[in-house]
Amino acid sequence: DSFVSAGGDSEAMFEIVSSLSAGIDSSRRNKLFTRIVADERRSRAMGKQRTKDLTSALDSFKTKLLAARSLEALPAIMQASFKKLGIGKCFLMLYRDFSVTEFAGGFSGEQLFSSSVDFPRMNIVPAELSDEVSSGTFVIEPLFFDAQELGYIVIGTDWCEGYVLEDIRTSLSSALKGISFLEEATAAKERAEKGERDAEEFYAKVSEGLIQPLSDIKAMVTRKGRLDRDGMARSITGAEHILELALAERGELSITRTLIPASSLIGALSDICDLSSPQSLPLMEIDRERLIEAISIFSSIVSQDRASVHIMEREEGLLFQISGKGGSDDDTARKLAECIVLLHSGTVTRKGDSIKVTIPYPCLSEGHNDGQGIIFLGREEDRPEGLDAESVCAKDLSSVHPRVVALVASDKAAAAALLSDKELRFASVMLFSGKGDISLRAALEDAASEERTFLLFGRASVLPSAIGEIGKIEEAGDAEEALGSSRPYSLIIMTEADDKLISEIRRRERFSSLPVVIVSDKFSGNDVGRIGDMPNIIIVNTSILESKEFLARLASIALSSTILPPLTGIIVKKAIVYLNEHATRAISRWQLAGAVNISEDYLTRIFRREIGLSPWEYLNRYRIQIASSLLVSTAKPLSAVAEESGFQDQAYFCRVFKKIKGFSPGQMRAH
Repeated sequence: DSFVSAGGDSEAMFEIVSSLSAGIDSSRRNKLFTRIVADERRSRAMGKQRTKDLTSALDSFKTKLLAARSLEALPAIMQASFKKLGIGKCFLMLYRDFSVTEFAGGFSGEQLFSSSVDFPRMNIVPAELSDEVSSGTFVIEPLFFDAQELGYIVIGTDWCEGYVLEDIRTSLSSALKGISFLEEATAAKERAEKGERDAEEFYAKVSEGLIQPLSDIKAMVTRKGRLDRDGMARSITGAEHILELALAERGELSITRTLIPASSLIGALSDICDLSSPQSLPLMEIDRERLIEAISIFSSIVSQDRASVHIMEREEGLLFQISGKGGSDDDTARKLAECIVLLHSGTVTRKGDSIKVTIPYPCLSEGHNDGQGIIFLGREEDRPEGLDAESVCAKDLSSVHPRVVALVASDKAAAAALLSDKELRFASVMLFSGKGDISLRAALEDAASEERTFLLFGRASVLPSAIGEIGKIEEAGDAEEALGSSRPYSLIIMTEADDKLISEIRRRERFSSLPVVIVSDKFSGNDVGRIGDMPNIIIVNTSILESKEFLARLASIALSSTILPPLTGIIVKKAIVYLNEHATRAISRWQLAGAVNISEDYLTRIFRREIGLSPWEYLNRYRIQIASSLLVSTAKPLSAVAEESGFQDQAYFCRVFKKIKGFSPGQMRAH
């Protein structure tokens, strides 16, 4: 019985019985043969029944997956279905990015795991599951949809048919992708509904709020006698505040933060208040005009005349203490000023006729900072006057855990030490004597390194002057001569996707791993096909070179050569090609993600990591590039220019254009 039920060959058993039963009477031999036949039939029947049971369990599993609407439902479905398949344990892992995997749930016998846990991608399971997988037999099945890696499942089973495992893998992969599509569709629907509600509220609020100031302006204009210019200016300012507050509440208030010396605020603030401040102020990441506007509003709230503003350097950030007497509290203006401060990640506190505004110092990386106190990193003779901080040498950095690190830009050793210390990546930074830069990291890299030199193959005329601020451009007249030079280069810039030239560059040992940035007005799939699998290459449209975010990324690449690996980088390149080819029509997030076969979140993460911008920020800049060309080369009205460059709304087009270019479309055409 055991031989046949275990899959033994019944014909072989017949031969064995025949050879051993020569001395046995025929009736007994016939009984043995009959029993073998019966056992074989029973074994076949049991096999068919098992196959039927497995098929039924798999069909039930697939049916339940079709009804799943979220990841949270999957562990219970697997637990209910897999017992019949002989699977006692199963754990679901999903890739989140290059370094993190998420344990999304699973089961072990009767125990259900529903809480998600993030863990390093180098591990197979999180530490929380170490006891569950310490003994037994486990199978790891990869989960993927088309070319997109989703994650994997860890299956605990002593024995299971291969087709069952494959069925589980394909069904679960499809379910995960379906859930992803459903979540994206639901999120898109919610965004659309919220957009409609916000638009209705926006227009209602603006319409209601503008009635009074517009009526006041009309009355002043139509009234006989001398025009009250001061009153008209107040009404216009009030109308502007109402409109800007409405935009802020929709998340559309235009604010551009750049790293500039805080001392640049002093002149403008001195005109509107009595100002006192330290002699030396650090660089701050702020929108200068907007922050001045907020301080001005708070000054008018606390004082009818000139308020007193004291600027102080505190551990929490740069503190503006605004005090006065007899001011008038304009609720709309106050809310707008508070929104401006919040957009700077700052805080506002009020006590009587005193308002404190704190703007945090810039950081190298976003994250939790649990340090305490301020340290000054560098030579004591360089310490800014009045700075209350403990002095620390670069060699002693590992022994301190400050909240704020202060240093001067002229100290190369201090800047290099701060950049290289991973423990201080979340610390706030007070950088003194710097000229400002596109980012704090770029400013520190400039301070720490010698002048960067970029080798250019192509036309220098297509590059904006801003690139000259992060590196010296050296044109390669003759390719062979340039590649034979011993000059130290930080990166190579090319103005066309010349795969033959890139191959020649890579054959030279000193250029084999040097980053290459290819710049062009438009890229095609053919371009990516030729250079997509080559390492350390980024493609970018010409218009993106004006972005401070990409310039900061370029400075970082020139210093550390950190570029995505080819298999991941080609996804970003294909996304850029898709944006180039479809920019003039409406593009949804799921369409772009679907075109490159990955999720929206994953695409956004790797795109920002490679370019320094999100895909949608990139798309807006590329569309403005198209619009700029139309404005210069045609006489089409703005509505047509907006539509032909991919913007569905002329007003939104004008706002985006001015935010990116710094002037309106009309001003560009006029010049």
